[in-house]
Amino acid sequence: MGGVTDLDGLAGRALAGLKPQVQAHGFATEWSDDGLRVSVRPAGSSANVHPLGLITCGRRSDDGGRWWWFLEGAPLAEVDHPYEAITGLKGAFAARLDVEGA
Repeated sequence: MGGVTDLDGLAGRALAGLKPQVQAHGFATEWSDDGLRVSVRPAGSSANVHPLGLITCGRRSDDGGRWWWFLEGAPLAEVDHPYEAITGLKGAFAARLDVEGA
């Protein structure tokens, strides 16, 4: 659970569909061997890039085997709810800024 097993299959297609939507909300993305790396540069900052982590896609066993996106292994959203995934990323970014004291 929480990992991509086949980037050429449904998991890869789900991540590819999420990528432009994430980018449209100001997140930078980069493909890795395991999924989609996400980071953000706050508005007005020229150097402070905040890595959020790796988005993967897989079946969630405690949700009837439905396909989910995961951020660093934690459930982010079902693959048919991209806006919930984006909201979750924004929440993760806000939490990261709180921890960093920014």
